[in-house]
Amino acid sequence: MLVLCPALMLGAISCTTEADKTEAKPTVTATRSITASPSPSCAPKPGKKGAKVVAEKNGVQVTDPVLKDSGDAFWVGISVTNCGSEPAKYQATVRVIGELGYFVMLDVDTDAIQPGETSSSVQTAADTTKGTATPKKATVSITRVVRTPR
Repeated sequence: MLVLCPALMLGAISCTTEADKTEAKPTVTATRSITASPSPSCAPKPGKKGAKVVAEKNGVQVTDPVLKDSGDAFWVGISVTNCGSEPAKYQATVRVIGELGYFVMLDVDTDAIQPGETSSSVQTAADTTKGTATPKKATVSITRVVRTPR
């Protein structure tokens, strides 16, 4: 016979069967949960003229990837604005995908950025997987942003 135990699903250590429940009540012990606070949400400063911002998340902006003249990689503009009230370092991960299985993950780490300031860079995204062709167009998304106050 299968006995379902709701208390086990809630994290209790043990459960009693119906026959054992005359006066017993399941005991559930709560554990403390710690949730990291997200990066402050803010509108980063506008990018350079002509650069189209296609992804934004927690102070990070990414521009539309531009195919290099060599045709083997993309340039991706990334700007990080510190919207907090104290200096902070940032770590961000940007995903670049395209046709025919093209896939690149860019990890961006900044030095401490002062409040209200922006750090910008241009990263090269190249899928070096054997047999992968570089498409003419790629799509970017920001998968992670971590802000560490300094």
